[in-house]
Amino acid sequence: MSDPLAIFQNEFNQSHTLLLKNAKQDDDGYYEVDERKIQNFFKARITAYANYIAADGSMITSSSQLNFSLDKLFHLEKIKVDNLNFSPIIQGINNHMISKIDKPHSLLEIVFDDCKLSNLVLEGRTHKSFFSRLRIFNCNINSCAIKESFFDNRTLDGLSVEDSFFQNLSFSSGYNDFQKKIFFKGCTFGFKLAASGCVFRNTLSFVNCTFNKFDSPFFDHGASFRPYCRFNNTKFQNTTEFIDCIFLTSPKFHEAELHSDTSFRGSVFWDTKSESSLGDYRALKQATHTIGDEQRSIEFHALELESRHNCVIRKGHHTTWPIWMASYALKLFNNYGRDFLRPFYWLLLSLIMFACMHVSIDSFACNMKDIINISWFVGHCGQPVHLAIIHSASMSFGPLGLLIEPDGMVITKTLAKGLSVLQAILSSIFWFVIIVQFRRQFKL
Repeated sequence: MSDPLAIFQNEFNQSHTLLLKNAKQDDDGYYEVDERKIQNFFKARITAYANYIAADGSMITSSSQLNFSLDKLFHLEKIKVDNLNFSPIIQGINNHMISKIDKPHSLLEIVFDDCKLSNLVLEGRTHKSFFSRLRIFNCNINSCAIKESFFDNRTLDGLSVEDSFFQNLSFSSGYNDFQKKIFFKGCTFGFKLAASGCVFRNTLSFVNCTFNKFDSPFFDHGASFRPYCRFNNTKFQNTTEFIDCIFLTSPKFHEAELHSDTSFRGSVFWDTKSESSLGDYRALKQATHTIGDEQRSIEFHALELESRHNCVIRKGHHTTWPIWMASYALKLFNNYGRDFLRPFYWLLLSLIMFACMHVSIDSFACNMKDIINISWFVGHCGQPVHLAIIHSASMSFGPLGLLIEPDGMVITKTLAKGLSVLQAILSSIFWFVIIVQFRRQFKL
């Protein structure tokens, strides 16, 4: 009597041989196959698996029972496919095989590892599927369309993608919403990422991803079209994460409904010069404010101000000098509220600068009658540098300066009075910026 496991192992190896039979290898070592070969590969593997279950007479509930790693059953590596649509694959196999693997399907997953896919379509409405997970690693994908029908079955856990490049990625909804978890980690999205009008009812995560970066052999560097990351009119009804991501173009969330558990933690937004960035960040500011994320709303407001500076003010659309001056001052003083320490640096710099100017013109003298009882100050008289520092510090600290500068200091130059007035005005502006930053940070 033949050993069922030996038969399974033989059929397993034969299916891989047939997949690569007569396949050409490109210069990078990828085997060029078509959708029909991949469908036959899946059929051969699932047939061998089902036959082993029937011959052995027991249900397999773990990889150890089979003495074989089940995650290798549908593992595809180093292949290159022009067009791959999951709908005919799922339907073709389900029609005659799903009843034979009623329970073990929960252990099976399809894995694409280091593959090149020109056009990948994830769809296929069914109540059951012959696999429970789809995982993509280190792949280069020109165009990928993810449709909600792909997730419309109770056996599929979700989609996991890591360290892969997508030139174009789109989500589209049909009859239902996206019901399963979708996870991207370490991925790069080159030209287009669109999910307009979709509804995500489960977790959608992007971790350590980069958006709109052109480093794929599929990309036409001569193209004049503008890349985008678009989630317009999208409803996020569960946890949504953009963790430690890099957005090289401003993402579009116009009329999007964010879930209260939405995070942009550690993400960086580089685009503040495109024409659309002003409206894009305004939409994100309003969306995050709606869910109560005040801190993130403040950050998007700062990006909105910088975009207005680059796209409107610098291009002369606002010609009145107060607007122009205020915008440059905000950028210079605290980078639109994003640099919390910069006003303190400016305050210290102004203290040193005005002290040096006072020393250069010998602005101060001492009235010994008034300071005779101020023992700590007597030693500073006759020291122009000390006098200048004390006066400059008193101007920098506003009303508190009355505690620093003693009555016995006398201004001997008219110019010194003008410098003192100018320093008091500048210091007041810096303190105003600091107070506003505290108020915004802590909602005082």
